[in-house]
Amino acid sequence: MPILTDSKDFIQNEFSNLNLGDKRLNRRALYVATTLNAGPAFSIPTMTSGNDGQLKAIYRFFQNDKIDDQKILQTHYGNTIERMESYQGKILLLNDSCFVTPAKGCEGLLTRGKGKDNCVRTHYCLAVSEDGRHLFGILNFHVLTDPINERYPELRDESDIWIMTAEKCIELIHASKQGNKLLSRCLFLADREGDEFELINFLTENRLGFIIRSQYDRNVIFENKENKLGQIEEYSIKHGAAYAIKVQADKKVQEIKVKRSVLRNISIVPPVNVARSYTPITVNVVLVNEVPGETADIKWRLLTSEDIDNSSASQLVVSSYSQRWKIEEVNKGAKTGVRVEERQFTDLSHFIPFLAMAFVVAWRIVALRTVVEIAPDTPVKEAFTKDEVEYLKAQAKKFELPMKNVKDGLLLIGRLGGFTGRYERPGWQILWQGWMKFYERVAGFVLAKEMLG
Repeated sequence: MPILTDSKDFIQNEFSNLNLGDKRLNRRALYVATTLNAGPAFSIPTMTSGNDGQLKAIYRFFQNDKIDDQKILQTHYGNTIERMESYQGKILLLNDSCFVTPAKGCEGLLTRGKGKDNCVRTHYCLAVSEDGRHLFGILNFHVLTDPINERYPELRDESDIWIMTAEKCIELIHASKQGNKLLSRCLFLADREGDEFELINFLTENRLGFIIRSQYDRNVIFENKENKLGQIEEYSIKHGAAYAIKVQADKKVQEIKVKRSVLRNISIVPPVNVARSYTPITVNVVLVNEVPGETADIKWRLLTSEDIDNSSASQLVVSSYSQRWKIEEVNKGAKTGVRVEERQFTDLSHFIPFLAMAFVVAWRIVALRTVVEIAPDTPVKEAFTKDEVEYLKAQAKKFELPMKNVKDGLLLIGRLGGFTGRYERPGWQILWQGWMKFYERVAGFVLAKEMLG
C-alpha cells in the first residue's frame, strides 16, 4: 500500500513507541509531530492557532534535556527498515548533506564560507527502491556543529561523517530480522564528496555495495601498470546504445540522453597519506556522458562494486545513481516546505531535535508525490479518510473532474496548489501547497457538516 494514509495516523506512526524517559513526553511528541505535519510551512504560532498553551508546549518539548535527534527518530528508523524488508528488489541508500542556517544566531555554528557560513550540516541516508518509486524513509540522520567532535567524538573531521553514516546504517540493517540478506540488497550511493579512499575501503570490508561518483583522478593499476584513472579512459569499452535518464540539472529534473562505457577490475591505489594502512581496492568504473545536443553537461565517472559484465548491468548502475536527486528533493522540502531556516530557535540543542522531526515530515511529502507512480489505480476510498473522500468528490463534481483513484485525488490536490496540468504531475512544492489547503478545507468541510446536523 502506498504511503498515503490518514495524515494524522500516519505521522503518529512514525513517532509512536518513543522512549523519551517520560510518558508525558512520549505523548507530547505525537502532538508536536501531528501539529508540524498539518501545517509545515506555517510559523509555530500559526500552527497552534494562537493558543498560548499549545505554543509553549511545543517549545518546551524541544527545550527538554531528555529530547535529542536520535531519540526522536527511533521509531522512524525501525519503520524504514520494515518498509525496506517488504520490498524485494535492490535498495539504494542515498547519502547527502544539507547545510541549514538558523534564522537566529546560535553558538556552535559551522563557518564554511562561500554562502555556507553560520550553519549546521545535516547528513543522512534516504532509503529508496532502485527505480526511485518507493521512498522508504530516513535510515540515519546526524547534525554536525562546531567543534565537529563535540557531539561525535569519533570524528576527526567532516569527511569522516560518510564512514560514520555507513557504519550506523549497517548496524541498523544487521539488527533487523533479515540482517545480512537485507544488507546484500543494499547499495550505498554518494556524490563526489563521498569519494574518500577510507570510505570505499570500509564499504568493501563490510560487504556493502556502492556507487560513488569519482572526484579525484586517482592512481590506479590497470593491466598490471600504474597510471592515472583519467589517462586510461580511452581503453574503456562502450556499453549499449544511448538512452534517457532523469537527472536534476539547473535546479529542475530533466530527461536527457546519455551514453556509457566501462572499465572493469581497476585497482585504486591508496593515497600517499594513508598508503601504509591500506592495500589497493578493486572496483569497476562506469563512464557516463550526455549525447551531443543535450544541455545538462552530464559527465560522470562512477566507481562501483557492482559487476558490469554486460550493458544491462552498467545501465542499472547509471539508472541507480540518477536517483540521487531524490534526497536533494527532501533537502529542498525541509528548507522550502517545512521552512527550517525560518524557525526562531536560539539554542542549537533545541533546534537539532526539531530538524530531525522536520526532515521526516519533508520525506513524507516527497514520498507522497510518488504515489501516482506506485499505485495510480488504488481506489480513492482506500487511500483517504471518509471525510477526505467526500470533500474530494464534491470538488471533483464542481470542476467536472473524475474522482475514482489515487491519481485523481492527488491531481486535484495539486490543483489546489496551483497545478495547471502543463506537466505530467505536480512538483513537490505545488503538491505541498495543495496539501496545506486540502487540510484546511477538509476541516472546514467537516465543521460545516456538523453545524448543518
